[in-house]
Amino acid sequence: MKIKYASPCIEQDDINAVAAVMQSGWLTQGPKTQEYEEAFAERVGAKYAVACSSGTAALHLACMAVGVHADDHVVIPPITFVATRNAVNICGTSPQYADVDVDTLLVNPVAVRGFCVRVFIPVDYAGQPCSYDDLYPCAFHMVADACHSLGATYKGKPVGSLANITCFSTHAIKSIATGEGGMCATDDGDYADYMREMRQHNRGQDSPGYNYRLTEMQAALGISQLKKLDRFLERRQEIADRYRRAFANVKGISCLHQHSNRTSANHLFVIVCDNRDRMAAALKEKDIETRVHYPCLSPDCPVACRMAQKILSIPIHCMLSNSDVDFVIEAIKEVSDEKMQ
Repeated sequence: MKIKYASPCIEQDDINAVAAVMQSGWLTQGPKTQEYEEAFAERVGAKYAVACSSGTAALHLACMAVGVHADDHVVIPPITFVATRNAVNICGTSPQYADVDVDTLLVNPVAVRGFCVRVFIPVDYAGQPCSYDDLYPCAFHMVADACHSLGATYKGKPVGSLANITCFSTHAIKSIATGEGGMCATDDGDYADYMREMRQHNRGQDSPGYNYRLTEMQAALGISQLKKLDRFLERRQEIADRYRRAFANVKGISCLHQHSNRTSANHLFVIVCDNRDRMAAALKEKDIETRVHYPCLSPDCPVACRMAQKILSIPIHCMLSNSDVDFVIEAIKEVSDEKMQ
């Protein structure tokens, strides 16, 4: 049986919550969405949360809220999903890129200091928070791409309480799943009001808005999943710990560094391989799914360009059994041993 690299964990109480909403007759954005926003804001340590249709929509709303416009100066890391770049592009400008740290693939604060920018969008790659304290002096506005890091913490503070606006994704394979879905968390009431208007066409205003609403079914699923977030995070951490122990002394394989002053949501588990493509092909033959997260978005960032050729995401999700994890570990060790012979 194929071992998937990612999978949602949908249980009967989740199904019941969605079914109850479908029977209520109120399917589009309504009271469940507000309930979900309030629960989400409390969980991430923010005053306000604004639900929307995707993590991409969340990034776009946040960029508009802080005033990203044509010819604006925005910096992002080059190892990220294209949605980070696209949100900036939609606002009429192109981002600049600051290289990443070789050990974590998080943006390197030293690289960011080389820019003079108004908006910076750090990415909590793979679920580990960036060095927020080091990044704050680098830009007037910080919009955090935390689409990987719901439930993570930085120096004891939850991701969601660390930036001007923090953007989350609740896509099917994220920490919690609503199918598609996103959320913007902020302590600024003006930002929250603006994003609520813009997600609903900005009715009555001269400038156009968007249909970025979340459905009541998605909100009900989000409420149910959010209650289980700690359990999901604990299981992901268990799997990550097994991988780290197993690969500690395997030649040709290394894991990304985990900082001691922060916790990761472990959305991805990324290994660094001397021969990534051969490893991926060999694991595919064993019915183990892998992915590359991500190709480098800029040729001007040498660390990111080099590491993008070596990284491979291996299975990590709550539907994996310990025997599944052990099978993945043994397969990687076997391939690594063959490569070294």
